[in-house]
Amino acid sequence: MKTKLAEFTINLIQPDHLLIGIGSGTTINELIKILPQREYISASSQTSINLHMREVIERSDFNTTHVDLFIDGADQILERKYVIKGRGGALTREKILWESSPSVWILATEDKFVDSTLKPIPIEIVPFAIELTKQRLMDELKNLGVFELNLRRTIEGLPFQTDNSNYIFDLEVETLNINLKDLYHKIKLVVGVVEIGIFFITSNKDFKFISSRDGDVFIIKPQL
Repeated sequence: MKTKLAEFTINLIQPDHLLIGIGSGTTINELIKILPQREYISASSQTSINLHMREVIERSDFNTTHVDLFIDGADQILERKYVIKGRGGALTREKILWESSPSVWILATEDKFVDSTLKPIPIEIVPFAIELTKQRLMDELKNLGVFELNLRRTIEGLPFQTDNSNYIFDLEVETLNINLKDLYHKIKLVVGVVEIGIFFITSNKDFKFISSRDGDVFIIKPQL
């Protein structure tokens, strides 16, 4: 089904989509296999490797003010207006590309649309003074409900490092008594936090959810 999502998406790309931002994830990997010749900016080192194998043009840096289109996947989609991302660790670069594009297309199979947060919310932090950052996050969230805050680690037990050489806390939400927008702003106030894996759908962009059900691929409009 991810291959069908990718094929459907390719047919939506227009001639004026000259510079395209590409996110990360398994669905995006399927998309990369059939990308047309354009100029691309990737959100992660793994995406860069995959683009290089396709021999398409990739910019090595982001010395521009915008991209024409950003295509990405999702970990979870809540209420068709919040997208949770960051399981691959590329949330900050993905958010930069998201904010720089007038058009954002999210490829997501039906199971990604959920009513509540079922997976951890990633929080990218600088490595300096991580225990202090964790304590301040705990203090900010302690009155909001039940949660766990875990430092993401590799299979070798070392702290997971993002492409920005930062670390990630995974916020395991059980019963946080706050909406995602308020949660985002509350966490963002903590010194040491770089970015949070909560992405907001806004009316100033052309948003598309490209999804599937029973073998059919279709476009779902966001809830604004």
